[in-house]
Parts: sequence; C-alpha cells; structure tokens
Amino acid sequence: MIGFFPEVYPDELLYSVFARYQVYCGYTGHHGLYPDIFIKNEKQIPFRLTAPINNDVKEAIGNFEDVIHRHTLIDYYIRFISRRKRERALKSILSDDAIDTPLSFIVNSDFDYNALYCPLCAKADRDIYGETYWHRSHQYRGIDVCHIHGCYLMNYKLTAQQSVSAEAVIPTDDIVCYSPNEPEFALAGYVAELMNKPLINKNISVSEYLKRKAEYSQYYSVFTKRVDFEKMSNGLAKFYKGMQSKYFAPQQLLKVFVIGATDFAQVCAIALFLGVSVDELNNMLLPTDNGINYNKLHKIV
Repeated sequence: MIGFFPEVYPDELLYSVFARYQVYCGYTGHHGLYPDIFIKNEKQIPFRLTAPINNDVKEAIGNFEDVIHRHTLIDYYIRFISRRKRERALKSILSDDAIDTPLSFIVNSDFDYNALYCPLCAKADRDIYGETYWHRSHQYRGIDVCHIHGCYLMNYKLTAQQSVSAEAVIPTDDIVCYSPNEPEFALAGYVAELMNKPLINKNISVSEYLKRKAEYSQYYSVFTKRVDFEKMSNGLAKFYKGMQSKYFAPQQLLKVFVIGATDFAQVCAIALFLGVSVDELNNMLLPTDNGINYNKLHKIV
C-alpha cells in the first residue's frame, strides 16, 4: 500500500507523475518505484502510455479512465481508427493486461524515449508549482513547436530502464528559438485543441470525411472524381511555408485518402489546410446532398 501519491498537474504525462513519485520517495532507481506502482515486474514503462498499475495507485489517482484519456497519448493513437479497434484498445489499456495485441499497432512507436519540452513552459511550471514536469502536449509526433509559446521544442533522450523527472534534467538556461512559421504554430494549436476534445463514435472514416471536404476545393478533379495529390502536395508545401514534412508528399497523401492512414498530425495538417475547424473534424458530419445522407453511406466498424 502506498502512503501518498502526487497531485497530477495539468497536461502532465502519467509517466511524469510516476517519475516525481520516485523522487519524492527518495528512490535512487526504478527498482523501488516499480513494485509500488505496477502489477507486473516491468522492465520498461511506455513513455506516452502506461503499463498495468495496481489498484492502490488507481484509487489515489481518482478517475482512472479520465486520467488515461487526459494524461497519456492513447487518444492521439486511436482517435481516427475504426470504432471496433478503438474499443479494443481502450479495453486493453484500462485492463490489467495492457499492453497486449489490440495495442500492438502503437506499442513499438511508444517505446521511443525522446522526451520533448518547451523551455518557456518549464519556466512557467517552476514559477507556479516549484518544479517542472513532462507535458503531454509536447509529445505529439510531427509537432515541433509549443502550441502556447510558438518556440521550438527541446529534446531530452531518456532510456527505457530509467524513470526520470523533468525537473531533474531540464535546464533553466535553454536558448529559446521561435518558429517564424505561423501555420506551423497554428497546426500545433489545432492538434492540442483536438486532443482535448472527447472521443466521439463516428459513422465514417477520416479518409472518407477528408475526401468529401476535398471535393469542395481546387484540389479535386470533377473529371476524374479524384483528389489531385500532386496539386494538393504543392498547396500544402506552400501553405506551411517550407515546413519540412513527409506528410506533404503525394504518396503520403494517397495513404490518407485511399489506403486510410490515420496519423494524427498528418490528418490535422490536411484538415487545417482544407479549412476544417477542430469541432468539424471531431464530429466528422458530412453534408446531406440531394436528400442523400452521406453519414449513413460511409459507415465503418
């Protein structure tokens, strides 16, 4: 039984809470931390998700399901996948056997221990809480700037065998570099805002939704009835003003619109480019044209 548990800070990764607990307890390594927190003898903790934790910790945290949604990146990975896969993934991470087969599509990528942070957010944390911590909103793949300050995120390389508090490793004298790219800053804000929206069960895939939105743009050919990926790729590159991203290549766009790829940052970059609001992308309701309800036609399971 644990005697206390730290308060979870706003936008804090669950990994970060555990790391602070380790410091407060005076543990010099993870060998003391793991038996207090986890059900199994874990060899490594997913940085952006979590391993199965015991009931004492769940009770100390409060609403565990809410914490999973707000303090891990599970919603980042599952928001645009099919309802069936999403329900299986949530059931898995909320059970005592996470991470298992339903989460296999994200496990490998989650064991990437590049911890990103904003030096200005770290300063603000220290002013308010007396310490800084790992923020969830700094860990979104494909997003390189802070959605609050517009400066480039810094990187600290963790190792799988250690649990490191941000306060112990984030310097107080980092040089702050701001992004000159306004659309890049806008994209960071777009992603952060969508991540704070609740998951909604939808009747269509994000691929079908973006296709329908693209039909009303200059990037859709009424003759071929297809998205012109080359033209859209050029438009994206121009819109994001030299922001280097693999997401803008024609073959990557094909993966989203045809194959059904669901990379969160890529989907958001395309949606923002097409003028789709955060609420529109979260709800993904298609218009009713000529009496046809496209929300019913494009069902997914």
